[in-house]
Amino acid sequence: MPALRFDIQHRCASTPARTGVVHTPHGSFATPAFMPVGTRGTVKGLLPKLVAETGSEILLNNTYHLLLRPGPDLVEQLGGVHRFMCWNHPILTDSGGYQAFSMADINAVDDEGVTFKSIVDGSDVRLTPAEAIRVQNALGADIIMAFDDCPPSVDPKLFSRTAQRLTGQAQRGSRRDYDHARRLDEANERTVRWLETCKQAHARPDEQALFGIVQGGTDLERRSWSVQRVCGVDLPGYAIGGVAVGEGSAEIEAVVRHTAPPDARGQAPVSHGRGVRAGPGGGGAGGRRHVRLRAPNKKRTQRQRLHQDGTNPSAERPLRRRPRPHRGGLRLPRLRSGGARLGGPHLQPGLPAAPLSESGNVRANLGQPAQHPALPTPHVGHSPCNS
Repeated sequence: MPALRFDIQHRCASTPARTGVVHTPHGSFATPAFMPVGTRGTVKGLLPKLVAETGSEILLNNTYHLLLRPGPDLVEQLGGVHRFMCWNHPILTDSGGYQAFSMADINAVDDEGVTFKSIVDGSDVRLTPAEAIRVQNALGADIIMAFDDCPPSVDPKLFSRTAQRLTGQAQRGSRRDYDHARRLDEANERTVRWLETCKQAHARPDEQALFGIVQGGTDLERRSWSVQRVCGVDLPGYAIGGVAVGEGSAEIEAVVRHTAPPDARGQAPVSHGRGVRAGPGGGGAGGRRHVRLRAPNKKRTQRQRLHQDGTNPSAERPLRRRPRPHRGGLRLPRLRSGGARLGGPHLQPGLPAAPLSESGNVRANLGQPAQHPALPTPHVGHSPCNS
C-alpha cells in the first residue's frame, strides 16, 4: 500500500474546485481540509479529544521546534508523534524551511542549509535538507515536507513600517546590494536542488509521503518555473509555499490560482500559511487546497532577547516558584477577599461554608488552619496513551 492515496470524489463543472479523501497509514481525511497547528506536538489549550470533536482530521507539527525540544530521538523512542501526542489520526510535519524566513534575524542561509540560533539556549542549530528529512523520519508523521528556501514574497524595501514584523528580512532588504529578483531565483534553484537531496535521503517512502514545495514569490513567471521543476519530481503531492509572507490578499489569491498544480495525476496540493478561508469557491485555488492555522506563540519574542554572544538572558534568571495552598494532595484555586488569600476548600461542594463578615465578604481565619473534613484522595487513572 502506498504511503498516501488521494481519491477525487466530486468536481465542479465550472471551476477547478473538487472534493476528495486522502488516505494515510493513520486514517483518512476529507479535502478541502482545515489543518490546526500543533507546533510542539500539542494544539494549545485543547486536549487531543477536544481537537477531534471540532471535526479536525489532520494536524500539523513543526520539525524545527520538535528538533529543539524534546528532540526527534526521544519522540521516536516514545513511538513517534502520534503516540507522543495521543493523536491516532493523520499528521503533517513541515520541514523548518519557513523558520528560515520567519526567524531571519537569528539565522544564516547558505547553499547547503540554514544555521539557526536556538531559541532555547542560543546555541547554533544546523538544518540541512538531509537532516530535515532524518528528523521527520524519526518523528513519523504521515506527510512530510521537503526542506525549501522560502524568500520574501515581495521586496522587503516595499514593506510599510507597520508591516515590518520580520526585522531580519527588512534589514536584508534595506541593503544597497539586495536584488529581490536575484533572491527569488536563488531560492528557486536551492529549493529544487534541496528537493532532490530530500528524496534521496527519505528512508521511509512506504510509510511517509514526501511533498515538494513550490516557491517563486509573487512573480508568476518564476512560479511557473518552480512548478515545472518541482512537480517534475515524482512525489505523492506538492505544496504552494511562500504565500501569506508579506503580500496582500489579492496577490495571495492570484499566486495560489496560478500555482495550483495540474491534477492529472490526482495529487493533493497544500497551501502553506493561510489561516483564513476566503469566500465561495474555496478562495484562491478554487477549493483545491489545505490551509493551516497558526496558534499564538507567546514565547516567539524570546528569540529577540538573545545576546550577541549567543547567551539567553532568560535562562540566567532563577526560576521563581510561588507556593500554592493545597488540601489532600490537590492543588486548588486561590481567591482574594479583603486582602486575604483563601484556599480552595471553601469552594468545594458539600463542605461547610466559610464564615461571612458584616460586609458580606468571606472572612479568613489567618494563622489558623481551616477545620474542614479531609478531601478524598484523587483517583489516578491510566493514560489513554497506555491503553
